[in-house]
Amino acid sequence: MIALGVGEILGSIAFGYITDKFQTRTTVMINMIACTVGYGFLILYGVIYDFTFYLGILMTLSWGVQDAGINCLLNSLLGFQFESKTTPFSVYKFLQSLLIFICVSIESATTNQKSYLIYFVVCYLIAISAWVVLIRFFEFKTKEEVEEMRAKS
Repeated sequence: MIALGVGEILGSIAFGYITDKFQTRTTVMINMIACTVGYGFLILYGVIYDFTFYLGILMTLSWGVQDAGINCLLNSLLGFQFESKTTPFSVYKFLQSLLIFICVSIESATTNQKSYLIYFVVCYLIAISAWVVLIRFFEFKTKEEVEEMRAKS
């Protein structure tokens, strides 16, 4: 699990830089790649279904990087894409807590290798679908609009 923390730190630094330097759509696309790598190692781990040290390191490191990317992007979007500074974070925390409860409840019913693989693949498909919906239907503010909001706060 140390690799998860290292991945979180490295991902926070990398995605903080990416979020500052590139457009939001580009950042989302890079997050989708990180998500695919993280879930790829998770699914591979489920296929092998046996602990191997190096795969465990790769899986937790990549998972930490993609988690940091998601958190960096979400905090940026919630902080600068909406006029209210509290409502987006409140809705996010409510939905996050609710979905964690639902996911953990479903995950607790997984009992064998096949059910884990199905669960991981479904979670990956939902994650990618969420990224696609974000890119397709969300109107991102321009860098100039975000800079203006930052100057006001």
